Amino acid sequence: MSDLVADTRALVRRAGLTELDALFDDAFRFAIAGLVKAGKSTLLNALIGERLAPTDAGECTRIVSWYRHGGRYEVVGVGHDGELVPLRFERRRGLEVDLAGRDHGDFERLDVSCPTPRLTGQTLIDLPGHGSLSADVSARAQRFLGGTVDGRRPVDAVIYLTRHHHPTDVAFLEAFQGDLHHASATSAIAVLSRADELGGARPDAMSTARRVADTLAVDPRMRRLCADVVPVAGLLAETAATLRNDEIAALRTIAASPDDVRRAGLLSVDRFARADDLGATAEVRQALVGRLGIFGLRVALDIVERTGGSPDALTSGLAAASGIGDLRQSLERRFFERAGVLRARAALQILADSAAVIDDADLAADLDRIRSTAHELRELQALDVVRSGAADVLGATDAAAIERLLGGDGPSLSARLGADRHLDPAEARSMLLDERRRWATVAESPFATSTTVELTEVAMRTCDSLLVGAIS
Repeated sequence: MSDLVADTRALVRRAGLTELDALFDDAFRFAIAGLVKAGKSTLLNALIGERLAPTDAGECTRIVSWYRHGGRYEVVGVGHDGELVPLRFERRRGLEVDLAGRDHGDFERLDVSCPTPRLTGQTLIDLPGHGSLSADVSARAQRFLGGTVDGRRPVDAVIYLTRHHHPTDVAFLEAFQGDLHHASATSAIAVLSRADELGGARPDAMSTARRVADTLAVDPRMRRLCADVVPVAGLLAETAATLRNDEIAALRTIAASPDDVRRAGLLSVDRFARADDLGATAEVRQALVGRLGIFGLRVALDIVERTGGSPDALTSGLAAASGIGDLRQSLERRFFERAGVLRARAALQILADSAAVIDDADLAADLDRIRSTAHELRELQALDVVRSGAADVLGATDAAAIERLLGGDGPSLSARLGADRHLDPAEARSMLLDERRRWATVAESPFATSTTVELTEVAMRTCDSLLVGAIS
């Protein structure tokens, strides 16, 4: 495949667009969006690995907040005129920021720096929840996504939280795609947040949530707008990353109580609150429910019973049960592994709209050449066609297979070939030749439509490119 990123950067530099060139070296920007009370800040904390984003309904939750990697903790308010205002803060249950007597509407955004390794290479942007009773707060997220920051579109991708299939969710994602005209299904992931609640906090709650997510993932409108739908118990994920020693000790105490007492106390939140015979005070029990929820309590106590409740066993077990690992893997495969291609596509679109290209015939010709010949871009376009439903003539099996081959599950060779392990060169070559023959046969069918032929041509070119890599 051509070096799309290098060619695009060379074109950007010729156009003199310095800020756009810096796009390729900047951290990948994810916006976290969703309805009010969808659990955005809780999920952000889980991804960061610290309780930084406030999860209450305070003033700061009404402001677009950027969380970046930095050498120390720091909060700066950015005014609408670009004024930078260093703000005092305290680290309690998330950052408690003093707005220095100003109203939340006085700030365009908050910039939060944090030394956590989790933010290396990425910036997480917490958007105000839409659907707020305040029309201005509700519209702020959409205005942000439709604007520009540092001379370019403000985000590379969106993590969209939904608690169930809601028409407002689809409308927001459609608006996002409209605002980011370089965006596509490859620019968003949907998270089925508070997933444990879907299964009534039963032991199999996450399995129930997974089935709901799978149903959403094949919904035609969601397929057109999102690359994946992942269920996550956000509260459990956040607590797994921030579990304290006193909480571990309390869980061990409760786990040591008689089986019948413990089972009765875990039947509901109310029963747990009244279960004074569990060995922990009412205050401690209330705090544990707030941190884990009843589902998380059941999972945590089961882990303590099975393992003795070491810190490592609890944190890893809670994280695994929450689904946060699946989300991280999806983000890695669908965004980080092809970040350069996604950014090149965005930069080329911005170039096409810039005066520098419009006024320079040579630049315009080179831009057209890159956009029409770069196979990586053709793959993204083909993925959008498949996910839009336009390729349904292929049939469900072939549509799923070609989506995978084109990088729908990630651009690595093993992901494209549906393998769950590393493939040796001979194995990879044999599988790629089989794939190429498969799509050549589909293209030669007398029933093949023009869309089918175009998609199979892209698939065969993908096989050819991957075969070169497998042989070398």
